[in-house]
Amino acid sequence: MDAEVSQQELNDLLSQANVLPVATGDRTLSGEPVLVFVQLPTEPGEGFRYVYLTPDGTVVARAAEAVGPPPSPDGASIAEMTEHINTSVVTVSAPDGSALLYLRHKKVWKSTVSIADADGRPIGEMRQRNVLGKVKFQLEAYGRPYGRFIAHSTRMLGFDLEDADGSGYGRMTKVGSPSYGARSGVAPFATTQKVAGAFVLQLTRRPDWPLITATIPLALDLSMNLAALSGVEKRGFQAGQG
Repeated sequence: MDAEVSQQELNDLLSQANVLPVATGDRTLSGEPVLVFVQLPTEPGEGFRYVYLTPDGTVVARAAEAVGPPPSPDGASIAEMTEHINTSVVTVSAPDGSALLYLRHKKVWKSTVSIADADGRPIGEMRQRNVLGKVKFQLEAYGRPYGRFIAHSTRMLGFDLEDADGSGYGRMTKVGSPSYGARSGVAPFATTQKVAGAFVLQLTRRPDWPLITATIPLALDLSMNLAALSGVEKRGFQAGQG
């Protein structure tokens, strides 16, 4: 059990998603039918941290955003500084700390999240198709269409997961907080919530690329929260600087 997520909190999140605990799979990121994805509180200046848990509280993976020093205002171009602010790199690791995946998120107008394996080889991508109405993300795996996930409404609290043929294979529910944009530990959006934001991912059948599917809540969290604004603060840029 992760010390920062109690079993009671976990049970509450599952209840909010109307998901009953199910028999566990193989206790890996790609082998569980139900995963609870939780954003953990962080201090200002830290990258964002996340944990994936089974309904019984077993940690199957962790994710952490890399935070590096900003480019020097004296030597960097505006394009380089903008790229630094609007790009996040996240490592997804097994419980033993070994890297499983790397995610790179680029936020401009519509988000693009690219996924690479532990050796840095590209394996997939998620592209935001629209910003108004029911948000939709298209997925690719190894250069081929994989499917999509689509919001139930403009509030983006529930999502259907579909394969390339349009057949459903699961759903995802935002729990813990009914809104986006309040990411723990980053002024002025800091929150004292123990669980700052979370999703419950429920699969009705095994997808073709389980690891890519498991990154959907992380990709959505990176895309829909105020990543660019928080990035300015946590990466060391100050108002009026360079």
